[in-house]
Amino acid sequence: MGYFIGSSAIINAQTGIIVHLNDGSEQSFNVSADGKLYFSGDNLFIKDSAGTTSSIALSQIRKIIFENNTSGIEAYSESGQMFIYPNPSSNYLRIGNISEQVVNVTVFSMNGKLLLRSEYRNGDQIDVSNLSHGLYIVRVDEQAFKFCKQ
Repeated sequence: MGYFIGSSAIINAQTGIIVHLNDGSEQSFNVSADGKLYFSGDNLFIKDSAGTTSSIALSQIRKIIFENNTSGIEAYSESGQMFIYPNPSSNYLRIGNISEQVVNVTVFSMNGKLLLRSEYRNGDQIDVSNLSHGLYIVRVDEQAFKFCKQ
């Protein structure tokens, strides 16, 4: 069993997501095969295992925690859907199936800290060699992907 993030990766486990808000409260979600995590405008949207979609303003989020171990990340792409590759990677990422000439790319740690912000043109590489080993969220315009740095 897995779940999709930005239609680009299958994570081989159910994942708990805890969103810590600036006011000290938190919201918890269980995301599985039919769940989804994505960005649109200034909001984070989470579609949980029950099919309920929740919206949280990015300005209200202090950090995001992903629970449960995963057994790996497989590349996955639906026809015409944007995806990141290679995943996992050690030195660089690329984006496949981008429809725009230039897209904005941001990389966040799993606790929500912004680590990298850049523009990406088709064929460019995103240098991730300075990141520590672990999992990251890569936001490409309005889509989010989970990325494993080796």
